[in-house]
Amino acid sequence: MKNLFASIFIFLTFSVFSQTDREFIPDSWYDSSPVFSNQSEIEDYWSWRYFTDEYEYKKSDRYNGKIHSDEGIIYFGDISSVRCESCSVEIKEIFLKGVFYPKLIEMSSIRISNLEELKFLSNSFTKKRYRFWIWYENMLNPEVYLFEVENKKATNVTSFVDFMRGGNVTFVKKGWIII
Repeated sequence: MKNLFASIFIFLTFSVFSQTDREFIPDSWYDSSPVFSNQSEIEDYWSWRYFTDEYEYKKSDRYNGKIHSDEGIIYFGDISSVRCESCSVEIKEIFLKGVFYPKLIEMSSIRISNLEELKFLSNSFTKKRYRFWIWYENMLNPEVYLFEVENKKATNVTSFVDFMRGGNVTFVKKGWIII
């Protein structure tokens, strides 16, 4: 009996936290009461709602000071830094090119994780939308932030690095707390 309950618990845990690589917005999201099969779908839905309901285009300047990386931390001058945990080398270019930096969210130093492109919301060659978790000191649960990067000169063959080289943040917003 213990094994049965353990098996059910493990099965439900994996099904609740499974990841999706969504490429489109499901028709059911337009319903008044959409149904979700896992946590990832809920977070994708909330992201879509934020970009649909809360979106305000505001082009931000790129960071134009000295940027360097040391032991997984990206420094913006001597005051500001980003610790990007489990971020790929490619994703770190968002910071290394000065596109996104802590002052955009009125902070000096941040620790983030789970930074991912929301491809199902990036329906243009010139815009890419992202979601990440930010971890605050003395708080157990991270908070979600959403942002958009625009490069008006991008095409369907523009590399990620070139996209970031010409990109600017055009939207950034605090989302919800992960529980």
